[in-house]
Amino acid sequence: MEAHRKKKTQYERRIQECLKKDPTLTREQVEDILKSFSALDVNGDGKISRSEIVRALQLLGGNPTHEEAEELLRSQDINSDGYISFEEFFNYSRIADVDMEKERMKTAFRTLDKDGNGFITLSELRSILHGVMDLEEIEQILKDADSDKNGKIDYNEFVDKKLCAKLF
Repeated sequence: MEAHRKKKTQYERRIQECLKKDPTLTREQVEDILKSFSALDVNGDGKISRSEIVRALQLLGGNPTHEEAEELLRSQDINSDGYISFEEFFNYSRIADVDMEKERMKTAFRTLDKDGNGFITLSELRSILHGVMDLEEIEQILKDADSDKNGKIDYNEFVDKKLCAKLF
């Protein structure tokens, strides 16, 4: 029982340290990073070896060569000790998560921008949200997001107003 409590305290401390290092992350994102690291660190020694990288890639259906695994290890092994520490993994995961979020935002914007002109108009919002929201709600979304008051939403307004999170 005491060992379980100690492990839980260490886990909570690690979450708080990560949140302090990057306050833009949510607790859930940090927990996902911790779980991913633990899943890769098969022997529980607090670092990911080349063989653990190979194992993970094989579980994902890949068949990495020695050179591919070595290259992946080298690309993340900042201190060149032959392993990926949690710190190195955390830093990489934060960047990867940001890149994935940017791609998600771009995809969502392109989905709404039906004619591909770089703007989301009231008619494009209506075509997607018809039946989900009434016209007043749709107009309010446009009004709230349209910072420059030109009657349409550009990509920066879409991102700045966090419209993606409201709609998807």
